[in-house]
Amino acid sequence: MKKRIIGLLMFGFSLIVSVSFVESVEAANYKEPAPTEIPTNDVEIVTYGLEDSDSIVMLSDGAVIHGEVEMRPSIDSNIVTVVNSDTDPQAITVEEFKDDPSKLVPK
Repeated sequence: MKKRIIGLLMFGFSLIVSVSFVESVEAANYKEPAPTEIPTNDVEIVTYGLEDSDSIVMLSDGAVIHGEVEMRPSIDSNIVTVVNSDTDPQAITVEEFKDDPSKLVPK
């Protein structure tokens, strides 16, 4: 009986040691995501996820949009201003913006 208990204790101890070893090896092999996947400058942040042929517009508050946005001066207002980067005369392509960011001016 004593041999059986000692055997079970030794098996349990070896199991704990092997699990701890596996966890420490996995932790040692962990790698941070590559920093190149994260936009690092203003041009990359503005154009992240857009194609060079997509059009963008800068609103008067400095926000840059792609697509259509409806703006109201207040929540209760019936006045709606619609800005669409595909039809706005001040819109430029992402490629133009990358070449010369100063081309993007507020409306």
